[in-house]
Amino acid sequence: MDVKTTYLNAPIDCDIYIEQPEGFEKVGKNGETLVCKWKKSLYGLKQSGRNWNNMLHSYLCEENFTQSLADLCVYTRNPETDGLIILIIWVDDIIISATSLDLLRSVKETLCRKFKMKDLGKLSWFLGTNFNCNEDSIEMRQTQYIDKILSKFKMTDCKPKSTPSTLGVEKGSDEESHELNDPKLYRAIVGSLIYVMAGTRPDLCYIVTRLSQNMAKSTESDLSMAKLVLRYLKGTWEQCLKFGKSESPLKLTGFCDSD
Repeated sequence: MDVKTTYLNAPIDCDIYIEQPEGFEKVGKNGETLVCKWKKSLYGLKQSGRNWNNMLHSYLCEENFTQSLADLCVYTRNPETDGLIILIIWVDDIIISATSLDLLRSVKETLCRKFKMKDLGKLSWFLGTNFNCNEDSIEMRQTQYIDKILSKFKMTDCKPKSTPSTLGVEKGSDEESHELNDPKLYRAIVGSLIYVMAGTRPDLCYIVTRLSQNMAKSTESDLSMAKLVLRYLKGTWEQCLKFGKSESPLKLTGFCDSD
């Protein structure tokens, strides 16, 4: 769901006055010039986002939702009789998950009574990620975002690679490689790769971590390594995360490499 005119829901946290808008001027009883006093957090104010967040947080707490300690954008409510409700907040976008359709509808109605909302239906797109939801699983992929960054860095027609890095990458960069005169391109590539890695591609964790260690004094060798990861994405752009249902209780198995 999407909150309409989000920031206008939150009251302003200080006194701000502006000139009257053109065409709507009014004067005082004695002909003096009047000004307007803001009542709401309009778009463009630096504190508007926080004012809205504080208001939404207070409202959800009143509705017996609990904010996650691990991710402040996640709220849950688990009444003993109704079932579990999970809300994921991103500014004005809200993902709602519930254990039953009746519970889902009741949460939507509660939000609509408080705010002007737009129901976007079943989850399909969120923050550049495509969701494919069915009865047995949920798939997450970032194909369009990967296409976008390949186009941005002029790697659309590059030759795909089957691995994200080369052998010996753990030994560090080539000492004979020259430092980049302008590291902006390298930093932009790594920043884009971090978003893909954190979203749907944990297979990039190791190499992106290595690349992130060289942001200050990146070399031509580092840039080549970053472009190699883009070539790997070119060949694996359709890969996704798939979460399937399980009848048995969730069981986590850990492994440790002593070396």
